[in-house]
Amino acid sequence: MVNMKLLQLNIRNFKGTAKLDLALEGNNLTVSGRNGIGKTTIFDAMSWLMTGKDSKGNQPESEGFQIKPREPDGTVKSGVMPTVTAVFDVGTDRPLKLEKTFKEKWEKKRGQANPVFSGHTTEYLIDDIPRKESEFKNILSAFIDENTFRLLTDVYRFPNGLKWQERRAILFDLCNISTDSELMAQDSRFAPLLTAVGQWSVDEYKTGLKNQRRKVNQNLEALPIRIDEVSNSIADLANIDFDSLQKQVDEQEKVIEGLQSKLVEIDNNTAMISMKNQLESLQNQLAKLENENITHRLSQQVPQEDKRQVVQKEINLLKSQLEHEQSQMVLLHAQINNANSLLEKYRIQWKAIAKEQFSGNTVCPACGQSLPKDKIQQAIEHFNNDKKSRQDRLLSDSQLVKQNLADNESALRLHEQNAEQLKVKLAEMTELLKNTPEIQAQVIEDLPNYAEDNMKLRVEITKTNSALTVIASDVLKHKQDINAELQNAKNLYSDLLSQLAKKDEISKANARVEELNAEQRTVSAELDRIDSMLALCDDFARYKVDSITSAINSKFSLVTFRLFREQINGGLEDCCDVMLDGKPYGTISDGEKIKVGIDIVQTLTKHFDVQVPLIVDCAESVTDFQQTTLQTIRLVVANTDMEVQNQ
Repeated sequence: MVNMKLLQLNIRNFKGTAKLDLALEGNNLTVSGRNGIGKTTIFDAMSWLMTGKDSKGNQPESEGFQIKPREPDGTVKSGVMPTVTAVFDVGTDRPLKLEKTFKEKWEKKRGQANPVFSGHTTEYLIDDIPRKESEFKNILSAFIDENTFRLLTDVYRFPNGLKWQERRAILFDLCNISTDSELMAQDSRFAPLLTAVGQWSVDEYKTGLKNQRRKVNQNLEALPIRIDEVSNSIADLANIDFDSLQKQVDEQEKVIEGLQSKLVEIDNNTAMISMKNQLESLQNQLAKLENENITHRLSQQVPQEDKRQVVQKEINLLKSQLEHEQSQMVLLHAQINNANSLLEKYRIQWKAIAKEQFSGNTVCPACGQSLPKDKIQQAIEHFNNDKKSRQDRLLSDSQLVKQNLADNESALRLHEQNAEQLKVKLAEMTELLKNTPEIQAQVIEDLPNYAEDNMKLRVEITKTNSALTVIASDVLKHKQDINAELQNAKNLYSDLLSQLAKKDEISKANARVEELNAEQRTVSAELDRIDSMLALCDDFARYKVDSITSAINSKFSLVTFRLFREQINGGLEDCCDVMLDGKPYGTISDGEKIKVGIDIVQTLTKHFDVQVPLIVDCAESVTDFQQTTLQTIRLVVANTDMEVQNQ
């Protein structure tokens, strides 16, 4: 077991305490004094050193944990550095020294004369050697982790600071409780449950069953409503005489067949059929005559070539070529003018250079004496060489310009010749177009007597149409009357069929009701099965309670734990309530809560195989402090200044 005995605790500028040195030397310690004198500060200092938070789990400089000292008006004392140092005997050759300092960060930003506050940082030391935060935590975790430290130093942490699920998990781990599968295997009545849960725990399986039951029950509650809906949908159809409807449908079919037969007789009228055939023959003769006339006119058309189009295309091409030659001439004229201007500029520059005379200085600027003749001669030669060099460059550039000028003038003459030739040819083609005759329109004639024959046929067709109209006028009215009667008969027939079809609706509805009744029986059986398995889960929970509750409670001297609550419906609800003499933790006195906490810490100390100092705040609540092997720091309220007593 790791046993961390606190030898010494030093506190500087921490909360409201400027300086406090406690020499424990591994013994128990009692710190007494008035409220607000700084007793709880000892607990917060130890917690912050070991976990980075105060005894209630608050972060530094949060609303609940003002780690830096304050002035009487509540403002922070600037520049102070809260520091906590603790020395532990850990059973090795030398003690373990831990130190943590909370510092302000000040940064001087660009353009500002004075540094500004930018936050806080924490410095860590182990055995006076600076460490990074990660190193500090890793080294400390070799002895005890943060959560275990809080559990073993605070009598209120386990019973009041954890969720019941967290307490329950620790207790199960403490007693090495058998798994659900192992417990179910011990009793044959739980064999169906063991098979059903598979890889899940009984609690998880039970949660799934409850979810299934809710859905199945919702479905079961909805089925009677659905059955009523289907039954109500056919309630109005119960009084319909479907046999009478069927007879009416059969009779109406006969009426429709009779009316349709009358229409066939009217359509088979012989006089009308003959007149229709005669009309069709005349229309065919007219179509044949018109087709023959079209063929005759097409045979008279002779293809002719339009020579004027060929000449016009040649004229258009010559105009395009002439425009190209003229545009090139304009461009060359501009280039020739630029070349002549540039040559004139070179001549002026050359003449100006030719007139230049040597005017260099012949006196030494340093001593004021005349330069030697050889120096003067060198200057004159240099002047003449530069003058000649510039003239030579002008001559060379002039030659290039003259060459380009000659090429452009030659090209200009060629384009002018081409333009003249194109103008002559264009004039010739224009004259040719004037003298080319236009194509004369061909004379196309119809067949002989076409107009007379066409008119005769059209007159005959008009006469036949009129005669057919007279014949059909009486028949048409009679046929219209029969068609109207037939439509009324069909409408009545359709209405009767719609009424008769409701017989199928009744059959389908009855079949659907039977399906829903069968589904209701199936769902009820499934609900019974789920309830049976839920009851088996509750039986197992009680069996599990009997198996593990005594095992867990045997680990503690005073406290007991209620791991399940009996519900009104007879089921069990998971929980983890801390109890003392049958009373829930929330109802016992402050002194009893401390006793419960000490009992729990002693057991957990053995379980985690590590021992750290136990800090008991408000220890004055306990009149008969139980004996314990733990190093204990008691914080007691008394109407005195702070007093420290080793025990």
